Parts: sequence; C-alpha cells; structure tokens
Amino acid sequence: MKILKPILAFLTVGLFFVGCENDKASKSEYRPLFEAKFKSPNNNVYYNAGMPIPVQLEFDSTKIERFTLWLNDSVIAQTNFGGRVFEKVVQSKSLAFGSYQFRLEAKLKEGKLVKDTRNIRVLSKTEPERWEAVVEKAMPHNTTSYTQGLEFYKGELYEGTGQYGRSKLLKVLKEKGSTLKEVSLDNQYFGEGITILEDKIYQLTWKAKTCFVYDVNTFEEIKRLAYPTEGWGLCNNGEQIIMSDGSHKIYFRNPETFAVEREIEVYTNRGPVGNLNELEYINGKIYANVYTSNRLVVIDPNTGNVESVIDCDLLALDHRGSGEVLNGIAYNPVSQKVYLTGKEWPELLEVSFKK
Repeated sequence: MKILKPILAFLTVGLFFVGCENDKASKSEYRPLFEAKFKSPNNNVYYNAGMPIPVQLEFDSTKIERFTLWLNDSVIAQTNFGGRVFEKVVQSKSLAFGSYQFRLEAKLKEGKLVKDTRNIRVLSKTEPERWEAVVEKAMPHNTTSYTQGLEFYKGELYEGTGQYGRSKLLKVLKEKGSTLKEVSLDNQYFGEGITILEDKIYQLTWKAKTCFVYDVNTFEEIKRLAYPTEGWGLCNNGEQIIMSDGSHKIYFRNPETFAVEREIEVYTNRGPVGNLNELEYINGKIYANVYTSNRLVVIDPNTGNVESVIDCDLLALDHRGSGEVLNGIAYNPVSQKVYLTGKEWPELLEVSFKK
C-alpha cells in the first residue's frame, strides 16, 4: 500500500495536466465532427397547426461557404454564412395539413455539397366532433351486391359493386332494392367507387388503374381514363371528380382528362386518417367511409381537417346481417336525406346524424 500511494498520486497529477491541456485545446479551437446538419427539428415530429416550428442548423464555420434551406420545393433561406449556428422559425399556421420536408444543402469552400433532411407533419389543432348515426328507415338491399359506390343523381339511385367476376354498375329502385338497369364489368376488373357528373357515370377499378365512363341514360361506355394508384372511392363537387386511393390522401381530378388538379391530406389532431374508402359530397363537405371500421369522417375539402367522426357501431350491429363492412354513402339532394349500406348488407338505411 505504501508503494501504491505515490504511484496513484503521480497518475492523478498527470491526468490533471492532460485534462487542462485538453480544456485549453477545446477552448481555443472548435472542431465539429460534421460540416453542416440540422439540430432541430427532430425527424418525424408532428406539429399541430398554429405551433411554431423552430429550425436550427449547425455548421463547421471553417469550411462552410453558403447554404440553402428548402421547405418542400420552396427556398426559405439562402445566404453566405460564416457562423456556427443559424436559426429560423417557420409558422405552421401558414401550412396546409400534411407531410413536409426541410432540406439543407451546404456548399463547402472546397466545392463539396453537403445535404441533410428532416421530415415533419402538420396536424389539425382541433378535436373532431363526435356524432352518431341514427336509423330513420330501413329498405331492402340486394345481398349479392358488394357495395363499392352509392350515389343519387336527379333523384334516382345508382350503385357500383365489386369482386372479380361480379362487378357491376346498377340503377336501383330505392324502395325495393330491385335492379332497374345494369352493366357488368369484364372478369378482370374489380369495380370500385362511382360518381355522376353532367350525365356521365364514372366507375373506378381497384387495381387495374382504369376508370370507366358511361352515359347515365344508356349505360353505354363513353371512354376510359387512367390513373397511377389504386382506385377506392369517388364523389364530385359539381366541377371536379374527387377520389380516394385507400391512403390518407384525396385527389381532385379534371373530369375530362382525370389529371390531378390538387390534393389534400386528411388529418385529425392526432395524426393522418388512412383507409379512406367510399366518398360522398354533402353540403360542401366530404363524407368518407373508413375501411374496416364502422365510422365515417367528415372532411373539410379545403384543408383536409376532419371536423366530425360519425359512430355507426350500433347501426352496423343491428342491420349488417351476414354482410361485410359498412361501405356506401348516398345523399339525395331532392329529399335532402342520407343513406348508408354495406358490402352485401340486406338493408339500405335512411339515417340522420346526432351530435
């Protein structure tokens, strides 16, 4: 022990001087292990609309010449910069709901380009209202109809059905559930949502990326339109065809070319709402089935904000029979009444919504 004590004392003094030298070196020269990077925001963070988004960049000031900062495709900062830290606050209140990417590109004095990215999402700041669907009247519905689309046009009810080898476009007598007119799709097509605009019926297909367009009076095919995603639900706002593809996105398409004119992402205050299926446009709002659930969501078509969630659990329990999931929303502008059904359900239901 007597021998060890002097050795330990010597080592302690040595470490002290080494530590002091390291401190002097660290104070005299800042040596980062990076050239340019984000310090904030963190990746994949959610911000409720209205919250400020602090952006902080860090640089090796001895190497950086200039940098550019993008938010999606827009440049939000660009400058020659010789400092270590750059800060900027982005106001989320000016952003639509959805996904965004911050992208940093920094040019070094040696000519090298350094990149870094951060992904964020902007959500609604308001909790959706909670409504309940109440059945006012039940009418027969064909249990062989795997309902994918449901819509009134000039007071008459039309239905699109699915399944390979069973997909059809139907004109239906609402009170009896009987078929007044029909056309079958070829066996290779799985029918999906329908909508009717200016005497033309549009019918999606699930995976064939084909939309059939028919004359509403004769059911004769007029043309076919292409799209790159799966096809799920359709409705229209009187000017554009509105389409879902099973994600949390909704597309507004030109009725002649089917080109996307704009799109929205659908969010509550907690996150995106996916599996958007059959659609209906009612008094300026989009009503959507959420696939595999017994609920509807009411969507602001301008922002993607979910304003209300409609609980249909009791409705499905009492009226589904041996059918599958809830799917099919139709609004009759003539009577101003809403109707719901599901895939192979025995009933078409006139409903009201109670808060």
